[in-house]
Amino acid sequence: MKIRRLPFVFPVFLFLGGVAALPFSLVSPSLPGVSALEIDRSELEAVSGADIEFESFQGEVQQFDSDQAIRGIGSALGQEATGEGTFNYFNRYILRRVIGDHLDRRRAADIMEFSPDARVDHIENVRRILSGFLVGAWGYQRGDADLLARFITIYNAVHRGDMAFFEARYREAVTESLDPERVGIALSYREWPGMTQMVIPLRGDRGPGDLDAVDPGQLVGPAVIGDLRSRADLGIDERKAIIEFIERVVEVRLDEISRERAAIEEEREEIALRREELQEAREPQPEVEPDEELPQVTPAAPIPGEAPPGEIGEEPDDPEEAEPRISLADEVARDEEELLREREEALDRREEVLQAEEEELEVLVDQLEELYQETARDQAALSERTAPPELVPFVLSDGRGGYEIAVVNLDGPVLEERQIVPLAGRHVLEYRGGLLVVHRGTRRMLLLEPASLAVRAESERSVRSGSRIVVQGDAILTVIEEEGAAFVGEFDSGLVLLRRSADAVNPDTDIVVRGDQVLVQGVQGDLRLLRLQ
Repeated sequence: MKIRRLPFVFPVFLFLGGVAALPFSLVSPSLPGVSALEIDRSELEAVSGADIEFESFQGEVQQFDSDQAIRGIGSALGQEATGEGTFNYFNRYILRRVIGDHLDRRRAADIMEFSPDARVDHIENVRRILSGFLVGAWGYQRGDADLLARFITIYNAVHRGDMAFFEARYREAVTESLDPERVGIALSYREWPGMTQMVIPLRGDRGPGDLDAVDPGQLVGPAVIGDLRSRADLGIDERKAIIEFIERVVEVRLDEISRERAAIEEEREEIALRREELQEAREPQPEVEPDEELPQVTPAAPIPGEAPPGEIGEEPDDPEEAEPRISLADEVARDEEELLREREEALDRREEVLQAEEEELEVLVDQLEELYQETARDQAALSERTAPPELVPFVLSDGRGGYEIAVVNLDGPVLEERQIVPLAGRHVLEYRGGLLVVHRGTRRMLLLEPASLAVRAESERSVRSGSRIVVQGDAILTVIEEEGAAFVGEFDSGLVLLRRSADAVNPDTDIVVRGDQVLVQGVQGDLRLLRLQ
């Protein structure tokens, strides 16, 4: 069977987007745009559960877990899940690995459940947990794991409660582990604890490090793609990302199939050659004729009263002894022939598996081609629509003398469905493509993603309330407190404290950097120069 190779090229439909002209302290220059347009609903009539919009908690976040800590939940589950069975993380997050019958061509599954005690209330954190699990369990790179996690949540949302769908695609042992009331993930975070069974499709014959351990073909069905196409931006970026991922899967599987096919053919040739050798060994060897004729010898006349030559000591014919005997060499040849037949039967079974792999890959390539063509058409149409509206991080007054940061869609304007972060003050700094703020409750510095306010980094040390924050290159200078005294602390790009000033400073000091000198106010109110080394 010949598998088509599809070059991933969008000739003219390259990445869309624009940079909003916004105040430097509020938005990253790389802030993504989202297009607003009307969707032709007739395209989606065959799609069940399209237009998936997750409801995440939008109130004030009292406790922040860092991105790394949230991913660590999934990573811990993944490292523990080394085989079939049930694994849990502090009885809050549960992973069931169900492989089932290996001869069944349907899929195995990892099933992630949230117990009633689970504390996840934002879809991005669900995806972080899933991503951490895929990295820990199956060895995916973080970028690939993030992509698969996004599709897994959409996949489980559009097929929420649809047991017929799962029964048709998953092995019996998998569907026996599913609860019709819980399978999939609800749209509202209120229903996640105790009511979630996210199904991760597995090929069942793969191991950690295999790119298709999680079956991407299951994740790009009509319902999932229909949901992406129902969005304002038509899900172009997500579709292009999954196309690129599936292309890599196809390349790897083509190479594996080619190598397996060559190995089978090589072994068949070895068997045929050995069979010829055995056949030649069984054939009688021709008699060698002498170079010269020997002189004829006239047999002597028999002596009267004596038996003719050749008859002395002969016993009467024994019927049993007349049966041919099997030589040791023939027995060895017969045993080896049996081994050759067994090897051929094993090769036939490998051939059947390989044929099934090729048929599955053909289906995946067809999916890829259809997805590619559809995405190219949609991106061409999108490029002709109106320019995307701007998404703006915006500091709001909470009406109680405090501040919080949210994401605003200027096409309205309306608040985007993102988390809202309470701030210790109204100052927001742009830093390395993110937003640097201080959380009101923890007094820790946070580095936020501009478009989602997802936490990229969080400091372990709290900073002085209301203190000035100054960025100098990659270094961040601000005031920290130790044992009741204030010091100038220097943090790196990961918000890790590198060092602090040797002498205490005024708790309310300003911080001004000139060259390698830092101007501050001393404890007694005097002006002092610190040196950056």
